[in-house]
Amino acid sequence: MGAEPLVLRYRWIDSEQAAVMHRLMMLGFAEYRRYPLPSSALTETEQDVRRALALGAGVLVEAQSSPASDSAESWMLVGGVRLRCPEAPRGLVIAEALAAKRQGEAGASLSFERMFVLPDFQGRGIGAALVEHLVEISESLGCEQLKISVRSQQPDNRPYYRRLGFRVTHYSERYEVPDMVTYMERPLA
Repeated sequence: MGAEPLVLRYRWIDSEQAAVMHRLMMLGFAEYRRYPLPSSALTETEQDVRRALALGAGVLVEAQSSPASDSAESWMLVGGVRLRCPEAPRGLVIAEALAAKRQGEAGASLSFERMFVLPDFQGRGIGAALVEHLVEISESLGCEQLKISVRSQQPDNRPYYRRLGFRVTHYSERYEVPDMVTYMERPLA
């Protein structure tokens, strides 16, 4: 695909597409195997992904390899993310968030986790475009913030999300490391 600008599209998925999400997630998180405490994403099974998607939803990112063609073969999967609505105990994220909006519930938020871009496509703006897509979704649902938890031990996580408008809200312990997980949020208009 070279360095030409990418045309992206987003595809909503549910637990029925867990196998695809799991396969791509393993590729997207493979680089974290080199860390002394590898990402817990690498220990997730397809069944774990299926359960997580059943409690929320997922979005896969596709890039067009040949903008001159709109055939199915010209699109390739390049990344993805899982979504949750903390206020929604289970079921579809969108339906629950819309219901909360209709009831005038203050403070509704959309959370995302396990965001990844396949290694060959990193550094091309796909992650930032995906976050902006999530912002649009959140705003259309009346959410007041978009939230993420990131691995603190990867040095570029926090600065990356800060550049995208997120701020650190708190930390939590994992693997006996006091600040292993960083919680961030982006206020929405």
